[in-house]
Amino acid sequence: MDVPSAAELLHAWERAQARPAVQRPIEILAALQGAPPEKMQSLPLGERDARVLTLFQEIFGSQIEGLAECPHCQAPVEFSAPASSLRLDAPDRGDLLKVENAGFTVSFRLPNSADLAAIAIESDPGTARAKLFQRCVLDAFDEDGRPAPAGELPAELIGLAAEKMGAADPQSDIVFVLRCPSCDASWEAPFDIVSFFLSHLHAWAKRLLLEVHEIASSYGWREAEILALSTVRRRAYLDLLRP
Repeated sequence: MDVPSAAELLHAWERAQARPAVQRPIEILAALQGAPPEKMQSLPLGERDARVLTLFQEIFGSQIEGLAECPHCQAPVEFSAPASSLRLDAPDRGDLLKVENAGFTVSFRLPNSADLAAIAIESDPGTARAKLFQRCVLDAFDEDGRPAPAGELPAELIGLAAEKMGAADPQSDIVFVLRCPSCDASWEAPFDIVSFFLSHLHAWAKRLLLEVHEIASSYGWREAEILALSTVRRRAYLDLLRP
């Protein structure tokens, strides 16, 4: 993936703002990779996250630095890690996953962004998880070989399928083990690279637009001319305007 220019990245950010939150990483990846959004939507979540991680490294650097809240004393806890340490290798799983339990057999695929978009309106986490799993089921049979509705499969079988999904797509489930310096409590904190990247991109776009506004107001240049400047030259002009 080539490093996007300021103009390309700003355009991708603009496109994403018009979309629901769950669709924004897809719009950005599609805009910067020249691929149809439909193709990006069909990527397993781990592959989507791996591409977003690569984009983060190319734009914002090699270090992940964040802030969490201790669940025990609510103190802020800083954390940092090399972005490369978050890249996990998926096993050679193929396109089809299968589990068997209590006479039932179910074949399923990994969830993707289209699945997340379809369940976004669900407010109950349990209902959302159930519907997500049902969307991923390709076929299911009972002990007599008869088709079994995805919504009526045993809970134990669904649990085994969820475990297999996680093992097959580890990139989609990144967790930091954190320790609070105030109360010494430790806990596992899920890390969402998509939300992390989008928050950084939004802050970057706002800063860039302020820079464009300041330079354009002083020199009368067009936005395209300012965006074509390198970061070093743009900041050099800003230094001249800010004695």
